[in-house]
Amino acid sequence: MASISIIAFVFAAIWYVDPALLTLMLRFRQAECRTKQADFLRGISNCTWTSCKLGCTREVYQCWQIQVQYTFTNGSKAFLPPWAPLSNLVRQDPMQESDSKHSGTSKLYPNVRGCGYPPELNCEDFFTKFGMSKNGISLSETYPCWISTMDNGIAMTNLDLVSFENFEC
Repeated sequence: MASISIIAFVFAAIWYVDPALLTLMLRFRQAECRTKQADFLRGISNCTWTSCKLGCTREVYQCWQIQVQYTFTNGSKAFLPPWAPLSNLVRQDPMQESDSKHSGTSKLYPNVRGCGYPPELNCEDFFTKFGMSKNGISLSETYPCWISTMDNGIAMTNLDLVSFENFEC
């Protein structure tokens, strides 16, 4: 029983705990995104990064790369982790200020790790929706996204803050 518990804990840490903590530490801020470039590539030498990866432990031989142009939503602020008031280690970031003029280019991911398993995450569907296809988002459309204020090269399409808002220290 102890062995099964240890194995379950390791998998829970890899799939749930680590991404949740990373999401909190990256301090995301709401923005509007527009797809700037989207490519589907094959070959390990072509895939230095991928927006979406089926199976978090798989080597990347085919990749979906989506880059977006973002502009922060007017009045939005970076989401601070629940432990921020308890720590003086949280660095003040200039992007946290509600500067609606700030914009840039970022890589788009469906979640903080950019990986998952069907049916919850299907990379082809993600690419179809956000990668400028005929059935998805067009070049002229904007859509809500979240940009990391700690690494503005990371954009996510979905951020569930409901579970964090009810968290108490």
